[in-house]
Amino acid sequence: MKRLIHWIIFVALLAGVYVYRQPLQQKLTPVLTTWATRINATLRAKGLIQPVKVNSDQTTETQSQQDLVQTKSTMTYYIGHYKNFQTDQSQPQTNLTSVWQAAVAAWNRQGVVKLVQTTDQSKADIILETRPQTIANNAVGLTQERSQTITTKSAVKTTTETTTQAVCKLDLQRITAGGYTAVEETNVAEHEMGHALGLSHSSRVASVMNPSNREYSIQPYDVAKLKQLLEKETQKAQANSQS
Repeated sequence: MKRLIHWIIFVALLAGVYVYRQPLQQKLTPVLTTWATRINATLRAKGLIQPVKVNSDQTTETQSQQDLVQTKSTMTYYIGHYKNFQTDQSQPQTNLTSVWQAAVAAWNRQGVVKLVQTTDQSKADIILETRPQTIANNAVGLTQERSQTITTKSAVKTTTETTTQAVCKLDLQRITAGGYTAVEETNVAEHEMGHALGLSHSSRVASVMNPSNREYSIQPYDVAKLKQLLEKETQKAQANSQS
């Protein structure tokens, strides 16, 4: 607790310098932001402030999201948006395509799974959507499973195949009303995509998969977990092919 108090005093002193010495603002802004994030995370970890519920999944927080789709070294994704954004004038006329693209780029930079965009929604492993206030529990993000049956007919026979897709959703209106910064919007999108890749919720403060914060992007811990998951799925696939 003493260390925490020292942090707060330190940030307060920096803030004073920031206000009265305008030339230092540009240099001090990143420092203040970093310390504010650390203090906020520490207070939450100690239970001194209530966390803001950022994401809510309809499955339990302890349930593994591996049931959504199989984690593979290369996965396809499709970006769509709610049709009412085009037809209903009461809805915003924009979507979060750029946010989803930023989240995809962030996961691709980790070098674990390669995400490739497709224009065919039926062939996508992951579907990224924007929705207006349709997510339960006032959450801004949600990831669910969607199953589809594809029937192929030929002159010889008819085959039926059932595929599973992970559907990630963001609520544009709630994000706007919540005052999310562009960085925080991307962090939430990264969180939902993490579920689609197979990751479950994390209790670690410094993790994009922690459902109680929106400050953190993808962390080394998240990357390590995804590597472990991919290795496990790869070994399982090899074992099945040999049996």
